[in-house]
Amino acid sequence: MATCYPTTRRPDFFILWQASALLLLASFIHTSQGFVLVPQRPAAAPRVTTDLTALRPQYAIRVSRVTNPAEAEGISDFFVSSFWDTPITKPRQREQLKSEVYRDLTARYISGAGKSGASSPAGSRMGAARGKSALLVAKEGGKVVGCGGLETRVIREGLVTKYEVVKRGDPPGTSLGPVLANLAVDRTLRRKGVGKKILMECERVVKGWGFQEVWLVVDEKNKPARALYEKNGYELMARDPRGMKVVPTEWQLKEMPVTNLCMRKDLRKGKGGGGAGLGEFFAGLLGGQR
Repeated sequence: MATCYPTTRRPDFFILWQASALLLLASFIHTSQGFVLVPQRPAAAPRVTTDLTALRPQYAIRVSRVTNPAEAEGISDFFVSSFWDTPITKPRQREQLKSEVYRDLTARYISGAGKSGASSPAGSRMGAARGKSALLVAKEGGKVVGCGGLETRVIREGLVTKYEVVKRGDPPGTSLGPVLANLAVDRTLRRKGVGKKILMECERVVKGWGFQEVWLVVDEKNKPARALYEKNGYELMARDPRGMKVVPTEWQLKEMPVTNLCMRKDLRKGKGGGGAGLGEFFAGLLGGQR
């Protein structure tokens, strides 16, 4: 006959006390002077980052074409804020820049040539389709968050010129090509895909015009813009050290020399290919491009 012996069950508090004692002993190390308490490193506080874009209402970003000159006013204000909103930019300078940008955008992309192309020299000489231009705007919930312009220009020896007509006697390889300019993105939305959306819409418009390439000009020192273009298939074709850009100073707006890069994308392959006045400056193709 089997004998059953009663078992003694230790209270739960005794087990907890043993565990606490073991943890306490683990905090000491043995040295020649005896046991020394090892200071425990406090747990690192969780790192908190604040993404300002996460605090704003989220809307789908839509890219559309601008045909109303009145809409260009808001785009001009946005463009100036994107590139010249600095601590030294005075209110009168900002208004001057806004006025010049507005005149430039409406003249190049909206008035006449942007609709039929017949009023532009390129349109009258090369056909209406080749004289078209377009101003595109990206909006988020009705707010302007990006823009970009397209127009045909003469490409000569890998350089984008300010001319619109291919003349007799021009060197071989001179041709008209669509040029992307005045690309700007809201500071709080950069590297969020807005620039890519504008590029994709520009390329869609260009294909509708019958072209299979897109050209652009960018400041050599504008590394974020260069990275965007390179990532989307644009390749360097030439450098132009004759560029100029407007820089606000303590007393006035000044034109400063800049080296521009001429870049190209082949849309068939998705790759790249093998001191004037302020008014004239903004009308020139090298003006206001980032």
